[in-house]
Amino acid sequence: MSHAYAHVLTKFGEPLRDRKFPLPVPERGEILLRLEVSGVCGSDVHQWQGLDPRVPLPLILGHEGVGRVVATGGEVRDVQSAMVTPGDRLAFNRGVSCMACRTCLVLRQPALCPHRWVYGITRSCEHPPHLVGCYSTHVLLASNVQTLCLDEALSPVVAVTAGCSGATAAHCFEEVRPEFGSRVVIQGPGPIGAYCAAFAKASGAEVIVVVGGTPSRLEACLELGATHVINRRETDAAERLEEILELTGGEGADVVYEAAGVQEAVAEGLKWCRAGGAYVSCGVAEPQGGLEIDFFHDIARKNVRLQGIWVSDMRHLVEAVRLVEAQPQTFEKLVDGRFPFADAEKALQAVADREVGKAVLMHDDPTGGAK
Repeated sequence: MSHAYAHVLTKFGEPLRDRKFPLPVPERGEILLRLEVSGVCGSDVHQWQGLDPRVPLPLILGHEGVGRVVATGGEVRDVQSAMVTPGDRLAFNRGVSCMACRTCLVLRQPALCPHRWVYGITRSCEHPPHLVGCYSTHVLLASNVQTLCLDEALSPVVAVTAGCSGATAAHCFEEVRPEFGSRVVIQGPGPIGAYCAAFAKASGAEVIVVVGGTPSRLEACLELGATHVINRRETDAAERLEEILELTGGEGADVVYEAAGVQEAVAEGLKWCRAGGAYVSCGVAEPQGGLEIDFFHDIARKNVRLQGIWVSDMRHLVEAVRLVEAQPQTFEKLVDGRFPFADAEKALQAVADREVGKAVLMHDDPTGGAK
């Protein structure tokens, strides 16, 4: 196979275009990866629709991918010092930070690096190396991309969910980790919310409530660690608050994690925090305008900690992979939409229409089904 095949976004809101690119020979430290599974993230939909101001065109969408090593540029090791060799299955950190600036080295916050770029989001495929997105048969990992060799027993379908949703949830719990016996509420039963339920359980939380509107996703959250679920389509705001207070001994939650993706959830979720609690927002990933909140009563008077979460770094990806390794069959249930690689646009539309919670593209056809 001398070419890679990719689905390229050339105009916002319009069909993806099939293109082929020459397969590059990896230079020193680089890795050429043949993708097995590409994740379809809600952020991909926002980029497709033109809602993400970071996106240059033309673009190969997709920042979630797991695949096999085709070739390396000399000796390459993963973050745990394992030698990377052809045939190895790899996960990789979707964001590439410089690891040389004050933010990376002094503040130790590489996810906030001002020079960070992201596969499938911030670099166009117009110029070499072209293969910088995961809606492609291959992706070229730059020499400073952090990688993790995966156990052969772990399905790539499961592993790919850790790359964005899992890593972002891990970042939430690094910033605000509930104490043993805590009471936690999670807004949104999608992939990030489901990972939050699993991380909350692993942290020893005693009460884990997930609020959402899709029964199948709420059920998946119960399997991953939630102790209670509330269907927001069957309750109003007053009823949800009453139920959360009842489940938390009348005090409210120690921590509320927002994974709903809409900022209107923030105004309601702040009311669920106990005095001295914390509110962590990781779901709002694109500009949505202003938001009116009762700052005095819901934040200042209650001494609530308000924590924003933006993306993740390699430590978070490793934590998410280790979490899924402990219960892979349960995490696989999060993937309720599997599409042939040729049907990338159908997968995007299914996610946009909320027909599926988590979609993946399966790379069975060597040409990716490209025309």
